[in-house]
Amino acid sequence: MDFNTLIEKCQFYFQNNKAIAAVIIAALTIFVYLKPKIFFKLLMLALLLGVVLYIVSLLGESTTTGIEQKSRMMYKSKEIPE
Repeated sequence: MDFNTLIEKCQFYFQNNKAIAAVIIAALTIFVYLKPKIFFKLLMLALLLGVVLYIVSLLGESTTTGIEQKSRMMYKSKEIPE
């Protein structure tokens, strides 16, 4: 799944469900106010996991592209008459 697609789906969901978005924002604001140290630790963990997921998805896409190219080249080499 592409990150742009994920962001678009989240944006579409929160635009259509403003009450849920307001509750989530209120809960995060209260959490930041009451326990900022834990909040920022969780935020850093989420960012780190996001970066790792992004790198893994990029590696997966490059591997898939390489496999597809290899399959095409094998098919083309079989078509060459000897």
